[in-house]
Amino acid sequence: SWSKMTELLIGTTLDIDAEEALIRGAGDEVKKSLDMLSVTEGYRYAKGNSSVTFDADFASAGADSEVAHAQSITRKISDCGNVIYNVLNRGGVTKIYGGPGAVNYLQLHRRFTSEGRQPAVGVYKVGSLDGMAIYKTPISAVPNDEFVCVYKNELVPEDVAVCWGTLIPLYQTQTLEFKNQYKETGLAFYGDYKALQPKYLVRLVLSNL
Repeated sequence: SWSKMTELLIGTTLDIDAEEALIRGAGDEVKKSLDMLSVTEGYRYAKGNSSVTFDADFASAGADSEVAHAQSITRKISDCGNVIYNVLNRGGVTKIYGGPGAVNYLQLHRRFTSEGRQPAVGVYKVGSLDGMAIYKTPISAVPNDEFVCVYKNELVPEDVAVCWGTLIPLYQTQTLEFKNQYKETGLAFYGDYKALQPKYLVRLVLSNL
């Protein structure tokens, strides 16, 4: 909702359509909410599968430094792919998302690249490691010291962990103008999702982070 005064003020001084700006901003919030729901549900399904643990304590591992020890995490990522492969006879790791601390640790790897990094809003891509896209999520979706390793079958596009069906990406109601000089409109997303193959989701837990 917004006032007629706001509409007039930003329209005359900034040449901005208030309704258009608000709908664009609210639409972004809807998209961010869907991203959060996706990664939260993915983590919930991953908790029902076997997990892999990586001890981040470089001293106990006999490594010279944290950076040197971080290079070995790719072996544990491969182990996550093996968890999927051993159950389904297919699989690996094509994407990774995780809590802030875990993702920051992954950036210590020498083969990590920040190419394709997105703005730090909602769930966003921070870069890639060995061709695997890396996404950072808030701790409300994934704990600070955990990843979710994801497999997507590149040969069969519909063979995914969780499938989203979109009926209406963004629905807007009619704009109402009230006597008190306020306007109001509503936005909604219409769709549904289903876990097609939850075994494609494996947690990688970093102990002693």
